[in-house]
Amino acid sequence: MTRTFTVDSKNLTAEKNEGEINFSPSFALDQDQTKVDANVLWKKVTDSVQRILEKRFADSRKRTSRPHVDRLAFACPYCGDSAKDAMKKRGNLFYDSMNFHCFNGDCKAHMSLSSFLEDQGELGVYTADEVAYMKQVASDHITHSGFSKIKISQNIESLLSEEAMNLTVSREVFMSRMNLKEIKGSRIENYLRNRLQFKFENFAFDPKKGLVYVFNLTHDKQRIIGYQVKTFNKRCPYLTYKTSAMHKELKIYNPDNIELLTKMDEISTVFNVLDLDINKTITIFEGPLDSFLFPNATGVCSAKNDFPFDVDSKRYFYDNDETGKEWAMRRLNEGYQVFMWRKYIEDNELGARAAKIKDLNDLLIEAKKHNLKLKPFSKYFSDDKYDMVWL
Repeated sequence: MTRTFTVDSKNLTAEKNEGEINFSPSFALDQDQTKVDANVLWKKVTDSVQRILEKRFADSRKRTSRPHVDRLAFACPYCGDSAKDAMKKRGNLFYDSMNFHCFNGDCKAHMSLSSFLEDQGELGVYTADEVAYMKQVASDHITHSGFSKIKISQNIESLLSEEAMNLTVSREVFMSRMNLKEIKGSRIENYLRNRLQFKFENFAFDPKKGLVYVFNLTHDKQRIIGYQVKTFNKRCPYLTYKTSAMHKELKIYNPDNIELLTKMDEISTVFNVLDLDINKTITIFEGPLDSFLFPNATGVCSAKNDFPFDVDSKRYFYDNDETGKEWAMRRLNEGYQVFMWRKYIEDNELGARAAKIKDLNDLLIEAKKHNLKLKPFSKYFSDDKYDMVWL
């Protein structure tokens, strides 16, 4: 079954083709009765990318692309991508916005899909309608999102379509529907203050069930894309809800939104994801609470989860336990920087308190309680495999 978009100033319709990653544009051309088959268009784009990679790179590992639910990732043909890791795929063509963006901090190439194809000598294989369609979608995305091109290169939220962002839920509405209370003035306020958590907009309290809600918010802090519930149950301390699960919990789930919900699910449990400056080093924690205490950081809700974008510079600050050590060793072997807990504890003379320090939150609490002056964290990240002894 083909999936055909009939594009005019009023309508945008599509037939679902199960089992495939389908392109789902958000805006309509200001032309009457222009027909663009999205599957045919994106197959042509994929073929163009393959030709570009084969022309640009000799290494077969750099000649492969990696499809995601929201984008096609491949080695950036402008900067050549990583010199250390041939498997890096930091060039991305986003389906919804029809924009190209490179996540290599030294490159930062960003342009519309049509400009990318023209730059790479591939635009000639597309029909006039397809070219007009690509240009209009990219143009409308920038206009509707309200971000300048400079801002787009810095903020992940601006790379998402307006249609996808509409699947986020108003924080105010969520609080009302779930009968939650604000943290300030509640009986849980002191608990969060003692955990050094003062950004109360990231939290809410269920006084009837005694649960703390931890929100993954949009950049303006007004809307929720996913959340965790802290249960205070040792066997199951956290319950994690992606965007689709949130819709089901609120009884607003619509199966017609499955494709966009799948895209949002991929980032909905990556806390702070829409606040990150992708041109700076991103520090990846297991838990959201740690990420709230560290600059340009994200919490991915589990040691086994990873940041979903191939950014130029990321490092891992795993928990100070056996699982954290195991994953730190894996990332170190992959060539990434990881935090050296053992070295940090030794240099700060924290040995007597090490048993109480499971994560960054615990460390900062101990430092405040005993008025300790901690050494800067930046010097304790390493990608040297010989430093494995300090994990």
